[in-house]
Amino acid sequence: MVSKELLSEVLECNISHIITDIQIIRNKLSGSCGDNEIAYYDNKWNYLNIYELANKVKEWARYYYSVSSYPTYFGYGAKLTDSFGNSPKNLVISKKTEPEAIFRAGEFILKELNNG
Repeated sequence: MVSKELLSEVLECNISHIITDIQIIRNKLSGSCGDNEIAYYDNKWNYLNIYELANKVKEWARYYYSVSSYPTYFGYGAKLTDSFGNSPKNLVISKKTEPEAIFRAGEFILKELNNG
């Protein structure tokens, strides 16, 4: 799933906690939370649909790479392409769900930014 660091970067705030387990969210925070939501704490508990978050990650990433996702035999893949049409070497992103593949692409970009 998405890290606190990536979520903080994408939402431009300081996230101190993330909860992705829907049962914990429903039992402890909000009984009316949807199946595809995460909870994060930024001075108060907020809820965000993971598909909306994946879209926000793609929007954030476009300043560095174009992120495209595609179905694979085992789930979903994601590909990064820079403004020249080049992709990072040896980068293979394959996850069970489309949002997870997009989050992994975002994590790769964030790691590149922090190391560069």
